[in-house]
Amino acid sequence: MSFSQALSGLASQSENLKVISNNIANSQTVGFKTSGVAFADVFAGANSRVGLGTRVAAVTQNFESGDLENTGRNLDLAIAGQGFYRMEQPSGEVVFSRNGQFSQNADGFLVNASGQRLTGFGLSDPNDAFSEVIAGGAPQAIRIPRDDIPAQETSEANASYNLNAATVPGVGLQTVTLDDGAGGEVDVEYHYSNSFTVYDSLGNARVLSLYFEKVADNTWEGRAALDGVKDGGGNDFAVAFNQNGSIQDGGGVATPAQSTTVDVTDLLAGGGNISATDLPGVPDNTYADAAALAGALQASAAIDAVAVNGSELTITYAQGAATNFTLTNDGTGEVANFTIAVAEAPAAGGSQFNFVFDEQFLGGAEELDFVFNMAGSTQFNNNSVQNTLNQDGYTSGSLAGIEVLEDGRIIRNYTNEERRAAGQVVLTSFANVEGLQPDGDNAWRATNASGEPVIGVAGTGLFGTIASGVLENSNVDLAKQLVDMIVAQRAYQANSSSISTQDELLQTVINL
Repeated sequence: MSFSQALSGLASQSENLKVISNNIANSQTVGFKTSGVAFADVFAGANSRVGLGTRVAAVTQNFESGDLENTGRNLDLAIAGQGFYRMEQPSGEVVFSRNGQFSQNADGFLVNASGQRLTGFGLSDPNDAFSEVIAGGAPQAIRIPRDDIPAQETSEANASYNLNAATVPGVGLQTVTLDDGAGGEVDVEYHYSNSFTVYDSLGNARVLSLYFEKVADNTWEGRAALDGVKDGGGNDFAVAFNQNGSIQDGGGVATPAQSTTVDVTDLLAGGGNISATDLPGVPDNTYADAAALAGALQASAAIDAVAVNGSELTITYAQGAATNFTLTNDGTGEVANFTIAVAEAPAAGGSQFNFVFDEQFLGGAEELDFVFNMAGSTQFNNNSVQNTLNQDGYTSGSLAGIEVLEDGRIIRNYTNEERRAAGQVVLTSFANVEGLQPDGDNAWRATNASGEPVIGVAGTGLFGTIASGVLENSNVDLAKQLVDMIVAQRAYQANSSSISTQDELLQTVINL
């Protein structure tokens, strides 16, 4: 009697039950892939007419995707489609996984529960908050820099407006009183005003106010003030529209008015009087002090404003002025020569203007110098309104959180509402996924049977996209596994019955 066939059946079904039990045990394991047993019959040779039983030829894996389930946690990642995460073991060995339960460790690396590090494309300079992701090259463990982001001064502001074409020049004007930056006040007339925020070099939010006045058909003049201070006329500009209501191109760039600060202490030393020579509109009289001189200089059309601070005079020249003049102490002969360069008023037309605000009004910040662009503005018979606005300045910010996009890019979000990349998750694929070797901890190793891993990014080629706040459940069909267990149990019992039957036959022979 031969018991080998039945014994091989018992052994094979025992192995089958182990596989089924392992599937059931991992029915709630994220990213787990079910396995199945492939049986093969056994023959002694080519001329054998009766088989010797069965054996387990292979344990195959089913890499069909599991159901996706929302978790709401931003570092729970699921691959919607094909691909594997490329993970780096603490030892440096590379494994592959579909389990997307990640967290950030104390060093800023993205790791799973087993301490394996998620890999991807890194930054060109990990120490630079503005560096970009370098796509391609060798993947590396992804680390999230936690440094604060420094403030950035506004260098460009873009806004588009509609200025009401029905506005009549000189009619319906409003007036606002602003600080002139020299201890005085200046009245500004306007038909429409608008304000928005810009940032200085220290990250301080500054309010830029623009005042628009229609001065002729299709022509508007604008005046800019920062935090309620209008410093001279250097930030005045003009805008012209064509007969179709579109802003005209070319010109329109204002050159800031020139200014000079002079200390007249030396000029007044010795008790002499000061006279001004060659300055249009200023009589060749003599002046005994700084205040009297300032009043006289203010009368010149070449000078826009004169501010007095003790013995110091700050002279701001008028737009379009170009002349030389001299201040002389009649008693001592002390001379101060001045050259006024042309400070062009903006040509009517154009959409880009340069604004410059002096550092003396910015509380320790650098001079604020930026381009203001009104491209896309119109003049139609409708309410004056600002349609769009953006500017590139911001205050400093701390890391507030991270998010992962569908293409695997990891984005850092800061408290100042800025966003910066931190890296990009890579995915891998294989010519034969069933050739991967299970390694435990929800991971597989590449083998000769699987082929070398092909590296790419989510959403390209055959790779699926990455969903944040979602996990891929195990693909174990619990109901099917329970049915398979019943079938395996019956097969095991049948093989046991075969042994019992052969035992009875053997006992009959022995009894003979």
